[in-house]
Amino acid sequence: MKEDRRKILEMLAAGKISVEEADQLMAAAGTRAGAPKFLCLKVAPRAGSVSDRKIDIRVPLGVIRSSLQIAKSLPVGKRGPMMIALGTHMLSLDVGNMNLEDPDEFIANFAHLSTDIDKHKETLRLFCE
Repeated sequence: MKEDRRKILEMLAAGKISVEEADQLMAAAGTRAGAPKFLCLKVAPRAGSVSDRKIDIRVPLGVIRSSLQIAKSLPVGKRGPMMIALGTHMLSLDVGNMNLEDPDEFIANFAHLSTDIDKHKETLRLFCE
């Protein structure tokens, strides 16, 4: 596993692959250490796009875990969307239909989350690290 990590880092240092590609290779090789700690959202303009919007948000999974614990204490009929303030951004988490008995299991499901969406002007990535 260390050899795979070294090769990936060498390719990254040589400019043969991007940071995102190195991240994907490390995930595929199983070289990421430990459980994820952050839910990440990145939006970047696509090559040749006139868009200059860049978003890079990292939400600690502990914040989500704490929010789920608070939601668990609410009566089922009162559960619904929760807004979590993250500096100038807001995260909406609808807990109305979630099973909140085991927040750690819910958070563990984020471990394998990775979504890339290419739009006309931008690329959106949602993943855990």
